[in-house]
This record gives sequence, C-alpha cells and structure tokens, in this order.
Amino acid sequence: MSQSGAEWGGGYVTDVAYLPGYYHHQSPLHLHLACLLGGVTGLAITPESPLSYLELGCGCGFGALALAASNPSWLVTGIDFSPAHIAAARELAHEAGIANARFIEGDLADLAESDRTSALPEADVITLHGLWSWVGDPVRAGIVRLLDRKLRPGGIAYVSYNALPGWQQAIGMQRLVREAGQRGATRSDRQVEAGIEIVRALVEADAQQLSAFPLVRTLLDVVDRGQLSYLAHEYMNAAWRPCFHADVVRDMASAKLDWVASAELLENFSPRICARRVASGGMCSCAAPAG
Repeated sequence: MSQSGAEWGGGYVTDVAYLPGYYHHQSPLHLHLACLLGGVTGLAITPESPLSYLELGCGCGFGALALAASNPSWLVTGIDFSPAHIAAARELAHEAGIANARFIEGDLADLAESDRTSALPEADVITLHGLWSWVGDPVRAGIVRLLDRKLRPGGIAYVSYNALPGWQQAIGMQRLVREAGQRGATRSDRQVEAGIEIVRALVEADAQQLSAFPLVRTLLDVVDRGQLSYLAHEYMNAAWRPCFHADVVRDMASAKLDWVASAELLENFSPRICARRVASGGMCSCAAPAG
C-alpha cells in the first residue's frame, strides 16, 4: 500500500525530489566572512582544522557532500524529512566514497527531543536553505529548539527565507498557482505546470496584479528552464509564506541568537540582516538569513 504526500507530509511536498544544488551562502568560510563584515568574531578555521557542520532540510545531500568532499577533516551531517532524499544522499555518499558525511531522516518538528539528536555533536555551523519559508509553525518551533540545543556557543547559524516586503508581490501568485494546480490529481511538479499556465495566460492578458511584477516574470523564466521540481518545493507547500526580517530575528532570539550580518556580502555595506548567540567570555555566533 502506498502513502500519498498529503497523508504523511503534513502539507509539505514529498512526491517529487528537490533539485540537487550547491548554495555558496551555506559555506562555513563564506559565513565566517559575513560575521567579520558584521563586526563579530567568526570561526577559528584552517584547511586542516576539524569542524562540525549540520544542514537542516538537506534534500538529496548534494551541497553537504560537496562540503564534506572538499574538507575531509570536517564532520558533515544532513537531516531531511523525506526518506527518498535521505536514501539518495546516502547512495551518493557511498558511490563517491565520502566517509565524513552522514544523513538522518527526521521530522524537525520534534527532532530536538529525539535520542538521535542527543548523539549528534554540537555543531560549529548549522544551515537551512529556504526551508523556513516552506514549513509551518510546529516545524519552525522545532528548528529553533534544535538550534538552541545543538549549535555550540560561538557557532554560526544560517537561515535563508523569502523576505518581505520584497516577496509581497509573490503572495497572490503563489496562491493562484497552488489552488489552480491542485485541481488536477497529479504530481506536485505537474500541478505547478498547470498553475503556471494560468499565470502565464493572465500575464499575457495584462492582468495588473501579475504583469506589473518582475518576480512573476522571473517565475516564468524558471519554468522555461524546466525547473518544475524546484518550483514545486518553493510554491506548493501548504504552509508557504514569506517573512519579515524582524519576525525571524524575534523567533531566533528563543535560541539565544541575535542578528549579525547578511550572507549576501554586499548587503553588509548598508544596514541589514543577521543574528548572534552570546556565550560566556563574550564569544558569539552569527546567523545570516538571506533576503
């Protein structure tokens, strides 16, 4: 008997895999530089120094494995809700002979209280790419508890999300894509395709609430490049919502995190984004959510 994503995914897309990709903002060296630009001590890191890295919502593990392969002295751990993602990540690690990476299937809503989490070492760096905008409040609360429990004092957390007000123009578009797509009993990527066709028709008809926004044009360009699996995970989750920076900073405060700097390095030359965790002796860490 098969399970549909609606039965066990809690509204999160589970029937198609997320696209493999490497996002340089998640690199500990990149985040180290972001902290320095934010006026905060970064990581004591050399090519040979050990480092514990944890990625939440790692997908098929491509980014985590790239870091592990490039830095054999690091211990890299990826966690994801999807058993298909974890199976693909483990298979890729095995085929590539990468021994310093491991992958754990788990629900971030309650993973912080799990015995498996107790066995994990404190992380020097914890990252999550996009996930914060795609999950509901129970998962967000679980992420904060996990950050509080497993990020070492002085470590770095990176939280990327769809930031308001810039993503305001996407709210109506996302609702249209999801509602129109779900009228067909097909996979999530096909639902996106169906919903996008309605968006495209409205843009061509010069619908004011769509045609005037550059973000809508960007969405159509992504479709034209065939990245439907990415769009399914970006737009088809039931809990999808962009966030104001101030609200993310407030949520992170529960894990003793304060904003430090933006992971978009050039943004640090004007007032923007981030978080730091104050520890004994005045040390701190930074969380750099991308706008």
